Amino acid sequence: MSFYQVSLMSFSYPKSNNIFNEVSFKLDKNERIGFFGPNGSGKTTMAKLMMGILKPTGGEILLEGKPVSKMGLARIGQRVGYVFQNPSKQLFAPTVWEQVAFGLSMGKEGALEGCKPDERVNYWLDFFELSDASWQFPHYLSRGQKQRLVLAQVLARGADFFFMDEPTVGIDRLRLKKLDQCLEAVKDSGRGYIIISHDMDFLRRHTERLIFFAGDGTVREL
Repeated sequence: MSFYQVSLMSFSYPKSNNIFNEVSFKLDKNERIGFFGPNGSGKTTMAKLMMGILKPTGGEILLEGKPVSKMGLARIGQRVGYVFQNPSKQLFAPTVWEQVAFGLSMGKEGALEGCKPDERVNYWLDFFELSDASWQFPHYLSRGQKQRLVLAQVLARGADFFFMDEPTVGIDRLRLKKLDQCLEAVKDSGRGYIIISHDMDFLRRHTERLIFFAGDGTVREL
């Protein structure tokens, strides 16, 4: 059974033309996928549909065989995470440590089964080289550190899969190299993800499949 299955899915916003017209594709939990295409072609909209934030107007999207439209956002969030283009929008806790720990009991343990919650927090802070910043205010971090912090929170909850929306926008070469290293480490952990990006070099380095959004209601794999 595929982790995600998009079957003849259509979607349009009110008073607009179809964004998608009977789109179909499948992906497995440990796959690394790139979404690319022109601005306004529906890449982020597709991610929101797959996360259950938006609902299809036709067809369906299945997550582990269950219709996403019938699953609550909290339940989907236990399986799938999302890193916004601006990670600052996801930061709310007074410290880095508490940001990762928030909602930990709601998730599943994943690869760290048997570990206490504080051990899981410390593991992922160390994994993303944020241990030295554990008691800092999250908004004081650099953009690259904020990205890694949100990833740490997502993976600490036990998510097996996540989306990253335009992760290379606004980061310099040094932080891009750090992001490269982080995604390689995530790959080695066996987790899958979808990266939404216009940066083809970055996508070629970190994904195995590329799905092109044409902007005419269709998508196709390259």
